[in-house]
Amino acid sequence: MKSLAIEREYGSGGREIGISVAKKAGIPYYDTNLLVRAAKEYELNIGELQEYDEKKTDDLLWSILTTPLNAEDADRSELCKMRDGMKATIKKLAGEGPAVFIGRCSTEILIYHPDVVRTYIYSSSITKKLTEL
Repeated sequence: MKSLAIEREYGSGGREIGISVAKKAGIPYYDTNLLVRAAKEYELNIGELQEYDEKKTDDLLWSILTTPLNAEDADRSELCKMRDGMKATIKKLAGEGPAVFIGRCSTEILIYHPDVVRTYIYSSSITKKLTEL
């Protein structure tokens, strides 16, 4: 069985679809809980991770994925550490077996993983308006 990595547009129901697929397949799904895992494993500030994650303009990792890395680990910004922690957590979990990954740039992080199906879920403007009500 393969894993599923979902990126989604606001109001598309992508989170609900991912959770439903995971439950029907009997595999774990990872969404906001990825933040907690990454924070614990890589000694990151969970408050800062949540702050970036809650911004509606961009996905957590998408906004920091291209942040340049400094040569020295001690000089790396917190954003780089958050990015690296999230990437490592997603890759580690993908290596443990089938799962559904919702958001957090999982489609890009797992782009070369042979056992991952990647998808993007979008919605119509009508669906978005109904979601906002």
